[in-house]
Amino acid sequence: MSEILTPRCVYVGIHDVPDAIPQLAELGLGVEVMFNSATDLWPKIKWDVLLGLSDDLQEAGLHVACHGPFNNLNIAAKDAHIAEYSYQALSAGIEAARVLGSPLMVFHTGFLPQFPPAGRAKWLDTFCVKLQELLEIAADNRIVLAMENTYETDTTLFEDIFGRVQNPFLGMCLDTGHAACFSRVPPAQWLEQFSEQIVHLHLSDNDGQADLHWGLGKGVVNLSTLIGPLLGRGSRPSVTFEVALEGARASNDYLNRVLAAAQPSEHA
Repeated sequence: MSEILTPRCVYVGIHDVPDAIPQLAELGLGVEVMFNSATDLWPKIKWDVLLGLSDDLQEAGLHVACHGPFNNLNIAAKDAHIAEYSYQALSAGIEAARVLGSPLMVFHTGFLPQFPPAGRAKWLDTFCVKLQELLEIAADNRIVLAMENTYETDTTLFEDIFGRVQNPFLGMCLDTGHAACFSRVPPAQWLEQFSEQIVHLHLSDNDGQADLHWGLGKGVVNLSTLIGPLLGRGSRPSVTFEVALEGARASNDYLNRVLAAAQPSEHA
């Protein structure tokens, strides 16, 4: 079943990637290069770091995904300085994804569920305008932007965004861990609602209360209820295990067992 839901990666912070490459190669897994902060991208892209890392990844033959910077970024922030910084950092992240050889860049919306209805509406208007601008950069670099669910309590915000912005370079990254601990609706509802937009999966487990990044099968996320419907809809997204590198093999094996059990229903 290892050929289904591929490529498969493990998330690793950019500065830890060089040391992780040998173990990733031994596991037969790729890497999702994660920009934990924007310091390598803005106000000046560290091209020497990116180009050197790109060469190392290519030499190792690893598939690459990219997670853009996200901490405290918000392209629709009320503060114009924060909004502009966020936009420039994500723009640079798109270029970095191209240099690293990733076909996509995962990004967060920056939305806070505490916004009142009027604030939400204004935020959404601004966000969609800036997203359209980012998508122009993404198209120029041939990079798909995979919008990841984070603190949203239900699917309505993503429904509104996808309803307003239709673009071949916009997709979704479904994070099962986030859906389990932050959302009031189950992960299966996210999958059902956005099966046509999902291009990438972040897989991890938790206790339903906090985003703990446990290995698969260790918590409340029932992956078996997600994989069958996903395959049944014809979706074949790539995967990143958001687990510790030392637990990646066990999570990959767990996913293979779930896939094996789901195959009969796929062909029923």
